[in-house]
Amino acid sequence: MAVGVTAGAPEPYGATRRALPGWRRGARRGSAGGVPRGLAAGGVAALVLAALPCGAVAQSSAVVQATGENLRDAPSGRILAVVRGAAGVEVVGERGRWREVVLEGWIWALSVGPTGAGSLQVDAAGGENLRAEPNGRILARLNQGTVVEEVERRGRWVRARRRAWMWAASLRLPDGAGFDATSPAPSATPAAPPSRPVARRTVPGEGAVLRVSPDSTELGSLAPGAEVEVLERRGGWARVRVEGWIPEPPPAGVEPEPPLAGITAMELADHPERYQGKRLAWSVQFISLERAERIRTEFYEGEPFLLARGPGEDRPIVYLAVPPELLDRVETLEPLDRLEVVGRVRTARSPLTGAPVLDLLEIR
Repeated sequence: MAVGVTAGAPEPYGATRRALPGWRRGARRGSAGGVPRGLAAGGVAALVLAALPCGAVAQSSAVVQATGENLRDAPSGRILAVVRGAAGVEVVGERGRWREVVLEGWIWALSVGPTGAGSLQVDAAGGENLRAEPNGRILARLNQGTVVEEVERRGRWVRARRRAWMWAASLRLPDGAGFDATSPAPSATPAAPPSRPVARRTVPGEGAVLRVSPDSTELGSLAPGAEVEVLERRGGWARVRVEGWIPEPPPAGVEPEPPLAGITAMELADHPERYQGKRLAWSVQFISLERAERIRTEFYEGEPFLLARGPGEDRPIVYLAVPPELLDRVETLEPLDRLEVVGRVRTARSPLTGAPVLDLLEIR
């Protein structure tokens, strides 16, 4: 099944300005959608849930053995973070097939702010990485609104701790033994699809999160207006099928075609089908780093992207979606820096502004 995931002007619409030299970081701190910041997603309420009685276990170290697993504020509760495989946690409690754990690491100080209750909350629109040490190996990705306890500070880094819940079967002890969780996670394995869809529907205006199962891992986001086939309905949830395209690297041992040079934004707009998915080599001038808001359907909400002036005599506005592995590099850029980049065409014309959108692959 192919899964479609969604995932100008110098002042673009629908973007949240991210901290850059000359800009004040954290300017949008405050309430989240009208909810007091202490009760935002994963907020103080989650800390109260974590303190509810649970079965006591001898504290022990464990390692996440899945490729990635959700950290939740309660068993089957709200997702606070996605913890990477091989990350270590301390197991401090249990409730059925769930384990209460303590996750600790380092987070960039400018991505968190005080909650007013003696703790910190992740402010960054797309969440923030939790690392084993300052600028070190990534342990987890904390969602925006997740509340953590501050342990210490070191320069612009904060050592943070969070007590929450993980599925026991996704953890193993240092000696390789797993926890007692012989049954699969609730609804972890979807039933076989029926022979044909029972209905079709259009994703509503606010979009939708696509999950493996109602209480399981997120696969991505569906853009407003996306068409899906409904295969099954169960208790307020619909199992759906959606088709789309994702980039595919060349087979092992096959060199990719060199990126196309000399292609302008105007040429993309004139021949969108010709260049869709093609790799381009561009010379651009950096303006700012932005975070996409929900209205920007060519990005997923909170996705970081470069606002830049593209190639050509008129130097049109272009957008370059930034992958996680290049975000640290991009955050060091100064406005008006000139860059040689390689990007893959995501769309030749943004639905909102008409500017081209590329996935940033390389900064030369």
